[in-house]
Amino acid sequence: MRFSRALLNFLVGYAILHLIVAAIFLFVVTGWLKNQLLDQHRQRLQDICFSLREHVRSLPEGMRQAELLGHLQILEENTGARFTLINDQGEVLVDSRTGYKDIGDHGSRPELQEARNHGVGFIRRTSATVNLPLMYLAIPLYEPPDPERENGLVRVAFEERPILETIGSLQKFLWLFTIGSGILAGILMVVFASREMKPLPKFAEAARNVASGRYVMLPGLTHRDDEWKSLADAFSVMQSELRQREMRLRENSQRIEAVLGSMIEGVLAVDHSKRVVVANQAAGELLGVNLEELLGNNLLDMVRIPE
Repeated sequence: MRFSRALLNFLVGYAILHLIVAAIFLFVVTGWLKNQLLDQHRQRLQDICFSLREHVRSLPEGMRQAELLGHLQILEENTGARFTLINDQGEVLVDSRTGYKDIGDHGSRPELQEARNHGVGFIRRTSATVNLPLMYLAIPLYEPPDPERENGLVRVAFEERPILETIGSLQKFLWLFTIGSGILAGILMVVFASREMKPLPKFAEAARNVASGRYVMLPGLTHRDDEWKSLADAFSVMQSELRQREMRLRENSQRIEAVLGSMIEGVLAVDHSKRVVVANQAAGELLGVNLEELLGNNLLDMVRIPE
């Protein structure tokens, strides 16, 4: 299948425009999906955190209840999140992963400071304990603090890797879908554009025929009912007008040649540069040159007396 240059330019322009639109679409959509997934996980962490806080509040010994570690470990097994209870001095009382082991002062952790100041603290950072990127959400155990109970904070941490893998899978799917739909749209565009641009080479061939003096009717456009049909009708009218004008010019030229040829007087005409454009046989004989040599040459050169 041969493509005209106009069709190729159109298809290249379409491909470039499609890639630009697809890139913008993917950038916007993937960013929106990422924010949606992060918000969903944040809301999930917050719901779990509030549920755990209510459970700790219901215990007689609060954060120092003996069976609390087992409960946290069951929660981690069911949710995949890590749970930590921290007192007001930043000391970790119990952690679902490390148990009662001392894992350092946590009072300066940004999610805990934000929870103290705003009621809820949410931070995405790399854990200094397990060296993994985590999402942290913390809330105060009592708000406002209860003077009769031990105050502290409840913190939930969730590993970001599964979320990022989900986002990566969605991005891959969107890229494949966009590329596939672009290829399909491109194939359909080629088929459609080839069909619609099919008359263009016929017009180019007809124009070349007119330039060489051949007036040939445009074939294969009588069945169409669009702008191509209107253009073909106008082209046919133009061909007919040109043919008639050419015939009239030829007839006038023949008449002039017949009149000039029958005259015994020499007749010639020159243009602004003194070149002979019209002459009869008698003029050539008077000047002593052939008629073919006279036409197109400078008149002064033809009549100059040789020394």
